[in-house]
Amino acid sequence: MNKKNSLLLLFQLIFSNNQDVEYIIYTSYDFQQHAQEISNLYTYNDCSSILDETICLESIHCDWGNDCFETEQQINSNLSLNTQILYSDSISPDNINPINPEDLSSYLFNIQNGYSDANNNFYNLKYLLIIGDETIINPLLFSGIPCDDYYSSVNQNNNIPPNPKLTTGRILINDPSSLNQINQIKNYVLNPEDGKWKSDMLLFCDDQFKSGKTIRQEKWHTIHSDVIYNSLKNNLDITCLYGPDFERQQSISWYTQPDFTDRVIETINNGVSIINYIGHGTSSLL
Repeated sequence: MNKKNSLLLLFQLIFSNNQDVEYIIYTSYDFQQHAQEISNLYTYNDCSSILDETICLESIHCDWGNDCFETEQQINSNLSLNTQILYSDSISPDNINPINPEDLSSYLFNIQNGYSDANNNFYNLKYLLIIGDETIINPLLFSGIPCDDYYSSVNQNNNIPPNPKLTTGRILINDPSSLNQINQIKNYVLNPEDGKWKSDMLLFCDDQFKSGKTIRQEKWHTIHSDVIYNSLKNNLDITCLYGPDFERQQSISWYTQPDFTDRVIETINNGVSIINYIGHGTSSLL
């Protein structure tokens, strides 16, 4: 074996495990407990040891209307994920050096690290969860606006829209001593509420008026929401709340739409599984 092939084999042996990673949790070391709790939630090794949780997960399958003949192991396999924790300021449990927020994308797309191939396609990696608000993990910016989509985009030019390849979320927390949000997530996953809310979706968008913008630019909020509606209307019960359908009231910063706000809050409190918002908001309101 020549030297080049030997080096290639060495890299494959070192980083091959990363090809199996499906879910990355990225945070500060101060939030290691939060990260581990989320990792444990989705990493199941012995189905019998999580019997209570398995029963709950089985009820989720039944509530969605699927046949309820899956075995516990099948259910466990369907909802478990291979997770990995990375830190911004400390060595990770897998002995990976600290990764600054601005370097995370380059790290993930570096083929030597084993997450992606030469075409910038991830092997099995699907999800990125960031734990910490902007004071813990600095956000990347698109035209001055925080945008976590850059973390899984090859393009890092903040004047060009990102093209994310991972489903990305962030838990906004800055108190390492509080596990309240983590416990709420665990309770939501392991003890789901029954009801039709699991097939309900809310689409809401701002109206076509924004200071400094043309109506032609702003009307796309409604147009794009309608595209989503028409794509999913045969699969979900969708409530559409569109800004142009509600009256406006003059306020200090711009306009408010109190009836619109009340309807959005009421719909969410009644229970929905998916919420999609497109709009501009104001300095203090959606």
